[in-house]
Amino acid sequence: MRADWIWTTHDGTGGAGALTLASVSGWPGFGNVYASPRRVQYTILQFTDTTLATLAQAESGYGTYTPATGVLTRDQVLRTWDGSTYLPTDGSATAATALNISATAANVRVTCAPTVELLSAIPAVASSLEGLGTFPLNMVMTSSASALSLNNAELDFNPILIGHSGPFSVASARVGDSSGTYTGGTQSLMVGVYEIAANGLPGKKLIDFGTLGGTAPFAAAAVVSSTPLATPVALEPGWYYQAVLAQFSGGSGTPRMRSFGAVAAASPGGTRFASGATTANELYVAAQTALSDPAPAVAISNNGYSWAVAFA
Repeated sequence: MRADWIWTTHDGTGGAGALTLASVSGWPGFGNVYASPRRVQYTILQFTDTTLATLAQAESGYGTYTPATGVLTRDQVLRTWDGSTYLPTDGSATAATALNISATAANVRVTCAPTVELLSAIPAVASSLEGLGTFPLNMVMTSSASALSLNNAELDFNPILIGHSGPFSVASARVGDSSGTYTGGTQSLMVGVYEIAANGLPGKKLIDFGTLGGTAPFAAAAVVSSTPLATPVALEPGWYYQAVLAQFSGGSGTPRMRSFGAVAAASPGGTRFASGATTANELYVAAQTALSDPAPAVAISNNGYSWAVAFA
């Protein structure tokens, strides 16, 4: 997927679609590395003139290089700089899209420059199967993960290590197992993602997925999901807090949601030793009606739950 010292241009066509690459004397190209079509990381640099001294615009992403034709298909644009605006800014709701590259080949270079990634990210998540996204890297996934009871109006925060490169549009959870349904009354389930503040606690809200499962998320044992965001939000892989807020009143039953069996001890929220659970801390705040921004002051939860939420 990656190759060093790549330095090419294009055939003089340019545009916002696929580019047919052309060699630059003395430098290797993707064709020197790959004998068959491969998914690659790419960076396109467009300069103001042939001296290549001043950058006009730039784009990085994942693409498919086909050696037989020399074509680089720009599959997933990760970042762009158009000379004045950098997209996406971390936590923004404005995704990067393919730039219109100049037809002047002498002003353009296509390379495989390093990108700002603190850890190796999953480059794509399958959408042709269940398409429910991925769990955080620090959560231990087991088929016997418990369905645990939720507390009304309690905003719970779990530290999560995100390995999915995004951008993110949907949150999904499993509810209602172990006779954990709720009928009648009013009910809602909200999920968000928060930045880690300088003190290691939840800070700025980066993504608000809204409600999962509509107006009756706990009515049946099922997977519930949020409505896809109109504009997905990009986040760099790394540590964040997920926020889960269940609200229910006036009905009957005990809402339950799947929780992970174990969590890695490394946690920005600290680690909890107790008879009930020894795990990364779950943080909470009671009597909440919304995912506030920034996060309110939190306390350590005694239950140690780690709610299972998939992000896509």
